[in-house]
Amino acid sequence: MKSLMSSPKFTKQLPEVGTRIKEMLDYTMHGGKRGTGLSVPFGYQIMEDPKYFVEGKLHTARFLGWCLEFLQASLQSVDDILDASTSRHGQTCWYLRPEVGTSATNDCMLIYLCLIEVLEMNFGKEPYYVDLIKIINDTAMYTSIGQYLDYTSSYSKEKNNFEEFNMDRFNAIAIQKASYFSFRMPLLVSLLLVKNGKERDLTEHINICSEYGKFLQYQNDYKDVYWDKATAGKDGTDIQEGKLSWIALTALERCNEAQLSIFKEYYGSKTLNM
Repeated sequence: MKSLMSSPKFTKQLPEVGTRIKEMLDYTMHGGKRGTGLSVPFGYQIMEDPKYFVEGKLHTARFLGWCLEFLQASLQSVDDILDASTSRHGQTCWYLRPEVGTSATNDCMLIYLCLIEVLEMNFGKEPYYVDLIKIINDTAMYTSIGQYLDYTSSYSKEKNNFEEFNMDRFNAIAIQKASYFSFRMPLLVSLLLVKNGKERDLTEHINICSEYGKFLQYQNDYKDVYWDKATAGKDGTDIQEGKLSWIALTALERCNEAQLSIFKEYYGSKTLNM
């Protein structure tokens, strides 16, 4: 945080700017499993040949992993707004704080740009900087496309878009929302530090990332329905939002005609009167 606040872009601002940005980052980056960030140093340790292992690069990997948590905070803040979520990591969503409100849409962009600023300040002169920025921007784009597909695929009786509830569409969403961010990005970032990492054939690695992304989405969909707020750290809203989820698809595969009629009538309804 001190590194970021020392940027000329912030030192010449009105004092309230730095105060707000620090509060925003402290709040939105609080909690979570840190899996994406931790995967970068783990990836470097696992994939680097021991004879080329450098302790200083491991420190860099840890720093880069922490930087990726900025992107996590930005994307999750967007996700909370789109899903009308009420809590994240055991605390009220940022956009629901009374002093934030609709300005959260601008804050999501600010968090992302803070990430870019930190990377430029600390890695702008590194030979892998351009590749690093491309990996992060590509991940942000694919995740945002996944968010779009996820948001527009939600079912309601009024929209009558039941034809969009299929596994191909679900997989497209899962791979772009989960695989790219949680697995592919930290893999590619860690390989930037591995000797000759860019020369490796990553076909099998990327395929594994895709499968793990789908598995992660299966888990998230299960937790949304069956875990309580105290365990999950947030309220589950997939049913109320009519989400195209693995739980819904799995249930539909087993529905008889009567159960299918009930699903079409009530799934995606925020007030059930059954």
